[in-house]
Amino acid sequence: MIEIRPMERDDFRLLDRQPMDEWASYETFGGIGEVESWVGHAFTAVEDGKPIGISGFSLSETGIGRGWLIGSAALRGKPIFLHRTIKKLIKHLRDHPSVKRIEITVARDCRQAQHWAKRLGFHLEETGDEYSRYVM
Repeated sequence: MIEIRPMERDDFRLLDRQPMDEWASYETFGGIGEVESWVGHAFTAVEDGKPIGISGFSLSETGIGRGWLIGSAALRGKPIFLHRTIKKLIKHLRDHPSVKRIEITVARDCRQAQHWAKRLGFHLEETGDEYSRYVM
């Protein structure tokens, strides 16, 4: 059974990240998403005592929520659980009274992530050299 709990600092170290997510660390997210004027929330999916995914969002003072996800191969092997859980996180963020907009960044060369962003209700806003921004 998979448990969802607040993210802990060691979760990044214990997570078996995919190669594209090797850059991610606790410090990358400023310690549970707190960077300058941002206030964030992060959660860890745990299976058999081991983190299999970390997800969260940061909310700016201007009402922009930015979602993120770092997953393991074990989490990617559970697409229904992953989709339902992220939908709940998006609803939680949308229900926040200060949120005016939600953004995610997706690698341009990852068609599966682009398709999933659209299934979650995001639409493409901007495409850069390596990443595209989706909004809702």
